Amino acid sequence: MFRIIVTDDEPASLNYVCMILRKKCPEYEIIGTAENGKEALKLVGQYRPDVLITDIRMPIMDGIALIEQVREEFPDVISVIVSGYSEFEYAKSAIRSGVCDYLLKPLVPSDLQRLMDDLKVKLNSMYYEKRNQILSILCNGGVVKSEFRYFMEGNYFAVLFRKNGRIRRSLGTGVEIFSMEEEKIYSYGRDEMESLYLVPEVILSQKDFQKYVQKTFVKETEKEGYI
Repeated sequence: MFRIIVTDDEPASLNYVCMILRKKCPEYEIIGTAENGKEALKLVGQYRPDVLITDIRMPIMDGIALIEQVREEFPDVISVIVSGYSEFEYAKSAIRSGVCDYLLKPLVPSDLQRLMDDLKVKLNSMYYEKRNQILSILCNGGVVKSEFRYFMEGNYFAVLFRKNGRIRRSLGTGVEIFSMEEEKIYSYGRDEMESLYLVPEVILSQKDFQKYVQKTFVKETEKEGYI
């Protein structure tokens, strides 16, 4: 699930946004709420959400200052402003810079749902790129810490296939082979002789794993003309 932090100094407005998200946007999880920008910035640094939804007029730190700080420190976070029409001019600079979307109060549930559906497309693309980067690092002998949330299916089975049966000599940058964004099974390789398949547990039970390995072996050897 994608992760959201919601910020509003009015409890009724805060609860209303959270209620819409829970009922209309099941692909998202609210991981924190805040009453001002300073508190929200702390939560963003602690939990690294995918989306920040914020009001503009708030004590201590307003929404514009919050968005600017988040953009500087956590550029992958998508910011969304939900605020009154009278504050629209105040938010224009943020909108022109492309760092956020804007929804007007009183908030219409279908508008928020539509926006979150649009953001889901952006987030899926971003997660896809992150997975590619992580697998590239790991396949070339690197270490990755605390980034595995980009693999959203939970547990995975792995199958490594070397076409010539030899261990790769070097761990330099290699040719990366990867699946299409919409596919559930990811395929990578450090060079043209290697394929690493990551298979989500949710689509492959443990008792079928051996069959999948055998099927993968047959497919790879047939593709190369070995059998």
